[in-house]
Amino acid sequence: RFETLDCGAFQHPDGLLDALRGAGGRTGAVQRADGGTLYLGALSGLAPEGQAALADFLDTLTEHDEAVPGADVRLMAALDEEPETALREGRLRKDLYFRLKVLPICLPPLRERGSDVLALAERLLADVCRRHARPRTTLDADVKEVLLDSAWPGNLLQLRQAMEHAVLLGSDGRITLGELPEEVVTERRASAPRDLSEEVIRAALRRTGGNRSEAARLLGIGRTSLWRAMRGLGMEEE
Repeated sequence: RFETLDCGAFQHPDGLLDALRGAGGRTGAVQRADGGTLYLGALSGLAPEGQAALADFLDTLTEHDEAVPGADVRLMAALDEEPETALREGRLRKDLYFRLKVLPICLPPLRERGSDVLALAERLLADVCRRHARPRTTLDADVKEVLLDSAWPGNLLQLRQAMEHAVLLGSDGRITLGELPEEVVTERRASAPRDLSEEVIRAALRRTGGNRSEAARLLGIGRTSLWRAMRGLGMEEE
């Protein structure tokens, strides 16, 4: 059993506590997760007062508070930044952090996962095709290169959206560069090692209104490198 709760969605501590314990005849997240895992997401978006309330609530779980029956749960919590940075800059309370820091797990961003991005893309692609009753779809080779080089600021959520976007635009059982969202094609991670195709460069120039300096920044390269790539493709006069 796996239950999730978006902590950042609560503006007041009482709302968060009601969601955890249950209120007004509704079952709380803790009881729904009984015997399984309760995942607390978006802790970075929780105000200090809410973090203090959550820290106190976690104490009641360890004390087997009778007000929260069914508290046999495994807790997981997530931040969208390094905890030490959030602590140092005051976005994460120490009392909450040290109640949760039992077994830290660091998940690197998608841009640092290497070929994992292709395996994830294939899995998401199959899921999207199934949900939309589309035939099995494959990724072109140049699409795979772009997926490997993209900056992915939105991580897995952005990859999922990109696959859905591509499937809904595609029609012949294959995904081409033209069916990827433009920001995926143009926002490259720093030092992306592969050669830039004409389509990728044109997409970057469209997004920047022809500004080569901005296009180079999007692509993670210097302006001179962009000029050389354009010259090699016969695009230097554009």
